[in-house]
Amino acid sequence: MSDEINFNVSTPFTNVVSRGGKFDDASFYAGFEMGNLDFKLFQMNAIQADSLCVVILSDNLHQADIIAMKHGLVLTEKTFNDTGNLCSCRFAKANHVL
Repeated sequence: MSDEINFNVSTPFTNVVSRGGKFDDASFYAGFEMGNLDFKLFQMNAIQADSLCVVILSDNLHQADIIAMKHGLVLTEKTFNDTGNLCSCRFAKANHVL
């Protein structure tokens, strides 16, 4: 038995900028960020937490609200940074609004 540990990358990492290709960079990032949020909200329900606070891009706020509804959660608080491009969001169970 070998002591060597092998890891596989589940999501390929891309560190390039597109040049007017088929997909827009902002769309790629938004999809990745919202997929991550979807998983975090799933985990929140799995451990039966009452609320979760995350920071997302403000442009993705409406999509985040829809993803929260999928998990029976509501967006209860929003706080924007000084430039308005980031938003700290608190999600809570719909029947436990803080």
